[in-house]
Order: sequence, then C-alpha cells, then structure tokens
Amino acid sequence: MPRRLGVEIPADKRIEASLTYIYGIGPSTAKRVLEQTNIDPNLRAKELSPHQINEIIQTITGNKMLIEGDLRREHLSTLRHTLAINCYLGIRRRRGQTAR
Repeated sequence: MPRRLGVEIPADKRIEASLTYIYGIGPSTAKRVLEQTNIDPNLRAKELSPHQINEIIQTITGNKMLIEGDLRREHLSTLRHTLAINCYLGIRRRRGQTAR
C-alpha cells in the first residue's frame, strides 16, 4: 500500500483496521469514512483501487478532520497554553502529577 496522508497503511489488514494507523482516526471514524464512501470494510487495503483510495482521502480532508501533524500540533499547543496560564491542569502537569 502506498504512503497516504503521511502514513504507511498496512496492506494485509482490513481497510477498517488499517485506517486506524492514521493518528486521529479511530475505529468509529474509520467506519464512518467507509460508510460515506460506500466501500466494504472487509476489503483488504491492497485490494483497493486507486479511485477508492482517493475517495477515502477526499472524505477525510473534505470533512476537515485533524490528522497526523496538525492534530499533534494542536494538542501540543493546548498543553503549552495550560502551562502558560497557570490553570489547575497546567500546574499539575508542570509538577509531573496526574492531571485528571
């Protein structure tokens, strides 16, 4: 399977399971993407045609889902913000204690 959206998707797994290798896409999101594109979730990733792969990519980007680097960047900026404003969670994180 070619490298798509910055991630090498495993070719021998079902497409429903292999989409979860993309950071920010879990099982329920993968199922929703496959329902929107009308692709059978039991197909193996290597059995997909280039047209089906492009449909999946367009669905993910069209729904404005944050994935991979963008999601990691947003998560990191949220952590830095809590540290900067000295809120309760930021203080707990700075001390190395549990935040929840």
